[in-house]
Amino acid sequence: MFLEKTLLDVSGFDISQFTNEDAELNQKLLQKSQKAIYISSEIGVWYYPRKTWKSICIQYFKYGRGRYLTTVKHKANFQLRGKLPFLVISSTGLILLIDIIFPQLGLPIRKIILFSLLFPLLESLRIKLKFRKKLKSEVWRGNEQDYPSDVYLWLFCAVILLTMPFAHFSGYTYQIIRSRVLRISNW
Repeated sequence: MFLEKTLLDVSGFDISQFTNEDAELNQKLLQKSQKAIYISSEIGVWYYPRKTWKSICIQYFKYGRGRYLTTVKHKANFQLRGKLPFLVISSTGLILLIDIIFPQLGLPIRKIILFSLLFPLLESLRIKLKFRKKLKSEVWRGNEQDYPSDVYLWLFCAVILLTMPFAHFSGYTYQIIRSRVLRISNW
């Protein structure tokens, strides 16, 4: 929640932002006042997930692009969370490249890749177990007889947990190339 006066002072959402307008608004509000944003676990928020894997890829690709534009627009505020997918995947790619060029260094690239694949599997299992009672009643929007099996939900969640950072990374990278190489400054 936002303080109304502060929200009006910063002119609300930037409608030129194609995505990430909420994070961009947060940056403007935080520049105005550190108390401009009110967070409470009592506030309910509903999220309607995308229906296909392709649509979530497109969504997170756009999030990556929008996050880069917000980062450029608000350089004074270091936004690690928005840069994390780009930084982690870029670093892993760089380590992989160094390992290929200089195998004698013996970098732990196999362990990094194994961890990168195991983490989403374990995290999706944790999510599935934590929300197993609420998933069907609060999240599932289809017919009860179409409710997927626990194994399907677990594996699908793992695929999504891998997809989101890679799609975000791709959008962020695309926007860097578009902005810095092609010199196109907007969406």
